[in-house]
Parts: sequence; structure tokens; C-alpha cells
Amino acid sequence: MKRIFFLYNNYERECVIIERISERLKPGKIAVFQGGITDGDIAQKLICARPHIVFTFPITTYVQIDIYMMAKILFHAKIVTFTTEGLADFRKEDVAKVFAGHYDYPPGLVDYHVYWGKYAAKYIGRELYQQNKMQSRGQIRVFGNPLYEKNCCPTAADCVARDDRCKVLVLTGFHGSAYTDKDFISAQDVINVEGKSRKDILNDETFIKYKEMAVEEKKYSEKYVQQIIDAANGNPDVLFVVKLHPQEILTRQRASYKLKYLKRLEHIENIWMITESIPIGDILSDFRLLVHYGSTVDLEAYLYKVPTLKLELRNVNNNFMCEANRMTASTFYADIDDSDAVSRYVSRLKEEKKLFRQNRRTEKQLYAFMNYTVGQPYKPSEQIADFLSGDLRFHRLDLSISKQLKWLKWFFKKYIIF
Repeated sequence: MKRIFFLYNNYERECVIIERISERLKPGKIAVFQGGITDGDIAQKLICARPHIVFTFPITTYVQIDIYMMAKILFHAKIVTFTTEGLADFRKEDVAKVFAGHYDYPPGLVDYHVYWGKYAAKYIGRELYQQNKMQSRGQIRVFGNPLYEKNCCPTAADCVARDDRCKVLVLTGFHGSAYTDKDFISAQDVINVEGKSRKDILNDETFIKYKEMAVEEKKYSEKYVQQIIDAANGNPDVLFVVKLHPQEILTRQRASYKLKYLKRLEHIENIWMITESIPIGDILSDFRLLVHYGSTVDLEAYLYKVPTLKLELRNVNNNFMCEANRMTASTFYADIDDSDAVSRYVSRLKEEKKLFRQNRRTEKQLYAFMNYTVGQPYKPSEQIADFLSGDLRFHRLDLSISKQLKWLKWFFKKYIIF
């Protein structure tokens, strides 16, 4: 029986993807195991599972490299990474480098790089090849985004549907605005921190850039939330449902909850907050408008004929939020400094029955970013499950047996507690 280990980086963000793929694996022929890269006993879990395949997410820390190396050397496991990033201008070298990762590893470590769409696959794949992290383009696969499959969860959908008011869905995702120096360093995906002193990290140009971005994001989030509050207060007959980003959900669960912009939304009668990870497609059809900051949900809303309003952050250089704003094709746009934009569009929503517009540009982006063709069957979970069930090629590490044994000795000393 083939054994597949699903190894997640962020459970709140990735659990639905893993669940949908797992459900489509043939029972009796595939044994499924799960664990998180931050689990204290993740090495022991992998050793117990003895996986043939490790399905995981892109390398953002050197700990992941160690874990994948162990699985390859001990079990000849095939490593499959799944990049779950949608709207960014991957053509830009600095953006592609971020998604290719800061850490060096041998080209045989990851056997297959899987992507939502061809756009990310083309440019991130090229960067991986240039960095000698991939042996050939044959290691790239594109299947689409399992989250875009229409797979209703009755509990989540019914909760929203029971309220018969006009409903507006609001997305947040500003957890980066609360990041401290310690948060950036702990995340490990901003810069390569291995072997560097705290002083070196704090003086790194990329680190400084991210800190500046956090400051801009904080200013943006304050204006964004104020617009929602004003619109809710001015339209008591409209229900505003705020869907938190998975990383915000994690942050909110901590004792040192620092996301002040979310706390401002907690005690307003006609604002509900969804504080658990649910597939957004389960509830989209119940909304008359989506308000967002540059999210992949912008494309998903198009599938449900829900008009979208994007509050744009303009005139800020080197900011990924700006990049996302330029890559999407919303129904309506407004500058974040247009303080009554949300209120204005909500009023328009109540006056007009239909604001949705068919948009050829959005349909092109659905294909480029998500491998989605409007009007065609879309089954990425099933395709990924079939791919994992097939005969995958194993790419060998360029290490002698003696070096592999030496590395394993170091690994067990570092990670395994007997």
C-alpha cells in the first residue's frame, strides 16, 4: 500500500486543500498521514509513517530542508511541493525570488513543483531552475486550486443564508501590519537567517524593506476598517460579514492577540466575523458584494457572479499589496483614501438589482492564475490525487553514501530525542 504524508506549513490555511485531495485518494490503496512542520515530533511522525510521498508546501525555512532530506535519504520518499499563491506579478525578478525561497538546497531534493496556474509555474519555475533548485522543467505540474471547487459545507453556508438581509462580504488580511522584529525573524521566509547575527538581520536591506511595508500596511488597514465601520453604521439594514485571513485566525487565537484593527469590528451589531477556516466558495453565492484588498477571492467571486470592490493602495513602491492590486480585475475600484467608497457602493447596491459584469480580462486571469476555464469541468483535487497515486519519478540527491550517513547522524542528534 502506498503511503502519503501530507505535511503542512500553516494548518488553518492548508487544511481544506489537504482534506479535499485526501478524500479523492482511493481507500484501501493509499494510506494517508498528516503532520505540521512546526510539530515538535514531526521527525518521529515521518519515521513512523515511512512515506513513499511527502506532499507539502514550498520551502520557507531551513527546518523544512532538513525534514525533506531525512525523508529522501531514509525512505527514498518523493517530495512534492504545492505553491498556493495566486495574485502577484511573478514576472518581476524580486517577486519570483521571494516565492522560489531564500534557502539553498540541492536540485534533487524536491521531485515535483505543483502550481495553481501556468503564470506562477512559468516564472517561479524559471527562478528555481536558475537557482539550481530544480533539474528540469519536467518537474513542474499545473492542476488548479482545490479551493475553487464548488464543494458546499452546509453548516457554514446555512449560517449565512439564514439571515435574509442584504449581505456584503469583507476580506481582511493585514496580519503583517502587527509584525515585530521577532515575528519577521521567526517567520524565516523574509530573509535567510541561518548563521546570521541579530544585528546582521536587522540591517539587511530586504528585512528593512519588509518593515517599511508593515508600516504602510498598518496605515492601509486602519483606513480600510474605518470604511467598513462607517458603511455598517450608515446601513443598519445591511449585514457585513468579515472573513479573516487564515494567518489572522492563528494570530487571534494567541494570548498576545495584537490585531487591534479586528477588535474595532467586534462590537458592531451588523458586523459578523468568520473566525474559522471555511472554504469561501461555500458562502459566496449568498452575498451581493465583495469588498477586498487584492485577494484571489476576487477571481473566485466571478464564478458566483458576485460583483467586487477593491480598495486600492496607490503610490507606495515595493509593496506586494500594490502588486496584487494591479494583477486583479475587479468589478469596481476605489482608492483607499476615498473615505466613503464602501458606503457609496453599498447604497448603489441597494438601489440596483444587479451590479455584476462579465469581464473577459477576469476570465483570462482565472486561466493564467488558477488553470480555470469558465464553463469547463474543474477538478484539481481529483487531478492531484490521481497524480499522487501514479508512478512518480524519484530524483536522487547528489550525495555519496558516506555523506548521507554523516548527514543522518547529524540530523538524529539535532532533531530526535530518545
